[in-house]
Amino acid sequence: MIPAPTSPSPGNTPALPSAARWMRPLPVLLGLSLAAIPRVAAGPTRVGPRAAGARDTLSLEVLEGLSVVSEVAISPDGTRILYRLLEPVPDGVGWRGSVWELPAEGGTPRKRFDDAGATRFTPDGRTVSFLRRDGTGAQLWVAPAGGGSARQLTTHPGGVLDYAWSPDGRTLAFIGPAGGDDGSGSPQIFLQGIDDDASRRLTRVEGDVHVAFFGGGSALSWAPDGARIAFAVQRGRSFEDVYGADLYVTDVSGGPARVLVRRPGMDILPRFSPDGTHVAFVTSFGAVDRLVPHGLSVADVATGRVDDVGRSIDAAFLDAPADPLWSADGTRLFFERAIGPAVELASLTVTDGALLRLTHLEGVAAGFSFSADGRRVAFLASTPEHPFELFVSPVEDPAPVRLTHTNPRLDAIDLPPIRRVGWRNAEGGALEGLLIGRGGPRVPVVVWMHGGPEGHAVSGFDPTLPFPGVAFDPFPLRVLAARGYVVFAPNFRGSAGYGFEHRRAAPPAPAARATEDVLAGLAMLADSGWIDPDRAAIVGWASGAFKAANALTRTDRFRAAVLGAGQTDLFAAFGEGDAVVQWRSQYGGSPWEVPERYESESPLLASGRITTPTLLLHGEDDTLVPVAQTHQLHTFLRLRGIPTDFVLVSNEGHGIIHPGRRSTVARRMFAWLDRWMGDGGGEG
Repeated sequence: MIPAPTSPSPGNTPALPSAARWMRPLPVLLGLSLAAIPRVAAGPTRVGPRAAGARDTLSLEVLEGLSVVSEVAISPDGTRILYRLLEPVPDGVGWRGSVWELPAEGGTPRKRFDDAGATRFTPDGRTVSFLRRDGTGAQLWVAPAGGGSARQLTTHPGGVLDYAWSPDGRTLAFIGPAGGDDGSGSPQIFLQGIDDDASRRLTRVEGDVHVAFFGGGSALSWAPDGARIAFAVQRGRSFEDVYGADLYVTDVSGGPARVLVRRPGMDILPRFSPDGTHVAFVTSFGAVDRLVPHGLSVADVATGRVDDVGRSIDAAFLDAPADPLWSADGTRLFFERAIGPAVELASLTVTDGALLRLTHLEGVAAGFSFSADGRRVAFLASTPEHPFELFVSPVEDPAPVRLTHTNPRLDAIDLPPIRRVGWRNAEGGALEGLLIGRGGPRVPVVVWMHGGPEGHAVSGFDPTLPFPGVAFDPFPLRVLAARGYVVFAPNFRGSAGYGFEHRRAAPPAPAARATEDVLAGLAMLADSGWIDPDRAAIVGWASGAFKAANALTRTDRFRAAVLGAGQTDLFAAFGEGDAVVQWRSQYGGSPWEVPERYESESPLLASGRITTPTLLLHGEDDTLVPVAQTHQLHTFLRLRGIPTDFVLVSNEGHGIIHPGRRSTVARRMFAWLDRWMGDGGGEG
C-alpha cells in the first residue's frame, strides 16, 4: 500500500539548510513552515546490465502496448458484465474499442462486439445496445443479450450523441442533431422503437439538449412509468454554456416540454427517483462559478420545489458528480467523489445530506454500474499497480474483487513507486501531492503541474488521468521516473479533492499561489533528501502549462521546462470566449474590472523575466486554446535569446490523443529534459 500522507505540524518544522536554495523567487523571498517526511538513501535509478531474475524497466514502448478498460455495464440481475476494452493498434495508428462479457463471479471473458462503445442492457436484461461509428457518425446497434448477431437500429444524420432505454425496453430515446441531412442542427431528443424502421422527433426546445461531457451514464432519464423523460437544455455549444443549463420534462406522447428547474448556473444530468415523484440532478446551486461548491439537488416533479440537499458534497466543476444514481429504495444517491488524490464511490442520503464513503481504494474508482436491486456494483479502478481494470463488489459492506487482468506484461515490470507527501506553504496551509520514482539527494526532479484548472494529481497508474479512457495530457510521468528522474505532482491551492476552502485559497492569484506552493514543496523534498535541489525542471499541459509558465516568470530555479497548449495572454484568452466563467472564477471579475490581476498573471507580459530553456508544444487544431497563445511566447523567448523550441503537432486538438503522436511528444520531452538537466536521464 502507498504510505499515508505525512501530517504537517508547525511545531515540528525541520531546519532548512538546503531549502534556502529553492526560496529565491522573483521578486520576493517566501517564508516557510514545512513538515518533515522520512529521508531516503536511494540514488538515481540507472539502467544497467540485467541480473538473473531482474524485472524489466518501464519504458515508453511498454506504455505504448498497454490496453485499458474504459466502460462497464452490469446486467439488471447482476450476473453478467459488459466492458469496453481500448487496445492500441500496432504501429501507433490509433485505438480499437471492443466490447467483452464475463460473469460477475469471474471467469474467462468473451468478445461480443468490435468497434463498439456506450454499451447498455435493457431494463429486462434481454437486449444489449451499443454505438458504432460509420460515415454518418455513431449509430445505435442492438443484439440479444445472451448472444447472437447485432443489427443496426438507427441511421440518424450526424449520428447519435447519447441515448437511454425506456423502462419496458421497447423504445430508445436518443439525442442527435436536428434540422437536416447534414447533421449540423441543434441536438434534440428522438424516439426509436426497437422494431421500428425510423425514429420520430420528440423535442423542439430552444437551445441544445445537453449531452454529458465526461461520459458515463446518459444525460436522459425516463420516468419509471415510461411516460416522461427528464433532460437539460443549454443555450450555446461552448464548454461553459452548461452554466446556463435548465431542467425540463417532456411527455413521450408529445407536446411541448415544461420547465422543471430554471435558475442561474448549472443544472444537468437529471435522474428520476424509483417512485417517479422526484428528480435528482447535478448542480452549482444557482452560482455561475467553477470553484464554488457543486453537488446534487432534488426537485419535486409535481411542484418544481428544489431541495439543495447535496451541498455537503462540495465538489468543483470538473469533479462534480458525473453520473448520480438512485438506490433501489430511493433513500440515497450514489456518485463518484474526489477525496485528495483518490476518486471513490460515495453515497448521499437525500433526507439529511449525510455522506458515506463506500470504497477505500488507493487510486481512482469510476464508471459505476448497479444491478437493478442495488445490491451489486461493477466499476473501473486504477491503482499505482495497474491501469483501469474491471472490479465488482457488494454495495453494502464493499469488498471489491478484480475481474480482469488486461496487461499481464506489467507483472514483469519494475514500476516506479508512487507515494503521498505532505508539506505546508508560506501561509501555514497544509498541502499534499504525489512523489513518483526513487528519490535521493542527487536525483533530478521534474515538477508536473496538473491542469483543469480545478483538476488534481491522482494516485492511479497514471497520475494525469482522473477518468477512464485515453488521457489528453501526453506526459508519461511513470516512464519519466523510470528514466532516472523523480516526479513531483503537487495538489496546490485550487486543486480538486480538498474542499471549498482549499479552492478558495487560490483566487485572485491562482498561478502565483501555485508557484508558492510548489517551491515550498520542493524545499521540503530537498531538505528531506528526496531530490537534488539544483537540478529541477517543470512541465505542464493546458492549465498546467499556464501555471508552469507563470512559475518561470517568478523564479529562476528551474533548469528546463516543457509547456503544452497553455494560455500565455489572459486578456486574449478571456476574449476568445470559451472559458469566461473559469477566468472570472479565478480572478474575481472580468479584465475590464480587475485588469491588474490579469496582467500580473499573464506569462507573456512577464516573459522578460524567463531565463529557463523552454520546449513549447501545441496541437495545430486546438480550438479551446488557440495556437497563437504558444506561438507568441515562443517568439518572445526566441527574440530574447532564451533556448527554446516549438513543436506544432498536426491533426491534434487541445489534447494529444493519437498513440503514435503521444509517443513522439514524449520523446521530444525526454530529449529536452536530458539535454538541460545534465546526467538525469536514462534510456526510454
